[in-house]
Amino acid sequence: MATASVAGSPLDAHTESAIPFVFTGSGGEYFRIWIVNLLLTIVTFGVFSAWAKVRRLKYFYRNTQLAGNPFNYHGKPLAILTGRIVALVLLAVWHFTDLQSGSALAVLAIMLLVAPWLIVRALRFKLANSSWRGLRFGFTGSTRTAYLLLLAFISTVAMICWFAYFPFKNLAVSGAGGMLMALLIGLGAVLLLYLAVLPLGHYVFKRYQHSNSCFGTSTFHFDAGVKGFFKAYLVAIGFGFLSLIASGIVSGLFARRAAGLDPTTLSAQFLQFGLGLLILYLFVVAVGPYVNARVQNLVWNHTELDAHRFESTVSAKRLFQITLGNLVLTLLTLGLYKPFGVVRIVKYRVESMHLLPATDLDSFVSMRDAAGAAIGQEAAELFSIDIAL
Repeated sequence: MATASVAGSPLDAHTESAIPFVFTGSGGEYFRIWIVNLLLTIVTFGVFSAWAKVRRLKYFYRNTQLAGNPFNYHGKPLAILTGRIVALVLLAVWHFTDLQSGSALAVLAIMLLVAPWLIVRALRFKLANSSWRGLRFGFTGSTRTAYLLLLAFISTVAMICWFAYFPFKNLAVSGAGGMLMALLIGLGAVLLLYLAVLPLGHYVFKRYQHSNSCFGTSTFHFDAGVKGFFKAYLVAIGFGFLSLIASGIVSGLFARRAAGLDPTTLSAQFLQFGLGLLILYLFVVAVGPYVNARVQNLVWNHTELDAHRFESTVSAKRLFQITLGNLVLTLLTLGLYKPFGVVRIVKYRVESMHLLPATDLDSFVSMRDAAGAAIGQEAAELFSIDIAL
């Protein structure tokens, strides 16, 4: 089946034998699972959420097919519950810590020491409990590397946040000029964080995740550059500035005049604020689908499993249309459309994916089934913790 070329990943002769990913689930089926999960989670004060996650993942995995064969999820609810208890304990400790005291630094240090270990365990748990045609996936990334990457990222973010916050400490005595300077410094720090640190951190994490994943005894390879991540975030921040400009124009010019109201009245000011906020929110809604589409295409168009390649053709425009439609219908139905919207998003993103095989899949799987299945089962039992990554 021939497919169109994707930017950054020109297709070759493999395209003629591209195998599509297919999603067979429906909103009605998932609604029944979702509503039962929601009710039982409420009745059990959140305890059932671990079992709810397993039911949800099993549904989406088993309805995702490649070459007519579904994926499967083997995670155990108790492992997920354990991970959530650990995460809740850490959050509770941080919440009840006096941030103005020295104990806050100690709590933060403990959380930093635990976080990389938990993330690696969660990645191993998720992949070791995922399979296709009975063959397990796996994750071989080292905890040491996770510590180096995560601590470097968090330290950089903390330094930028401190740099942005520090000028505001003396606003009371610095006057209007000091306030303007503090705002400019804060804006500069936010831009630095969003345009430099976050895209770089996103790239490094995806590289760590994909380069250390495996299927049976075969390993994935990731060769994307960081440039595409920077471009995605740059366009996203551009959306933010456009939203500010558009909301200002509409709220300042159109709203009050179209309503024929005195601009000094409360109703005119409320209309002005409401329309400006609506436009700002619509632009914010557009940013998520754009970044998700760009990153999915970038990551999977540069990921290989041995010699097998992947192709992703998610359209940011189409993803935004689905997201916006889901938002409107969810609001109109007081939340009941949410499971239908989730299925729409998953179906579109899954069916935008293709596998470009280099060899016959039956031969590829049969060469790896015995050893790979055994390794995957042992890993799933060993890494029995999940923090909902």
